[in-house]
Amino acid sequence: MQFRPIRILMIEDSEADARLMLELLKDVQGARFETDVVDRLAKGLERLAKGTYNVVMSDLHLPDSQGISTILNVRAQAEHIPVIVLTGMDDEEMAIRAMQEGAQDYLVKGQVDPNLVGRSIRYAIERKRIEEQLLHHALHDVLTGLPNRPVFIDRLDRAMPGSAGAIHISSPSFISTSTTSRNSTNASATPSAISYSN
Repeated sequence: MQFRPIRILMIEDSEADARLMLELLKDVQGARFETDVVDRLAKGLERLAKGTYNVVMSDLHLPDSQGISTILNVRAQAEHIPVIVLTGMDDEEMAIRAMQEGAQDYLVKGQVDPNLVGRSIRYAIERKRIEEQLLHHALHDVLTGLPNRPVFIDRLDRAMPGSAGAIHISSPSFISTSTTSRNSTNASATPSAISYSN
């Protein structure tokens, strides 16, 4: 049976650790992997900007990035791609912090086998898919698929710089785009869903 390959970007500056992980990936049952390995975060971000990957596996301590900022930079470049942290035995606390910042899982170097690696990758991809699905449902109307009110207001606020705190909702039925002068004493008879005040 042919499996569609899972594309992995591995950001790991230790050649020995990268080689070991590649060997483990070869022995994973029921999956095929295509892995690109880079030794710097900057190179990894370049690859993410150009290529399509299913998962990123990254060490936290790289020559050009240290600690949580590594994960934050990867997620900023490719927020929809799951990230698995590769960590040493003395860095588990940092790895857990990385998961709190959006990493899907972490693997302790030297304490993994092919089954664990394969399971971690599959679960990370599936968890990220479910996370994205839940986020979509939270921000879009179930019936129409259109962005819901919080998304609409956020986008409107971004499109109208300086409008923070000046958008008010009174009714979901109508939108008023007209403004009244300071000297006007007559209010519009049409109820407005959104009013914008300077």
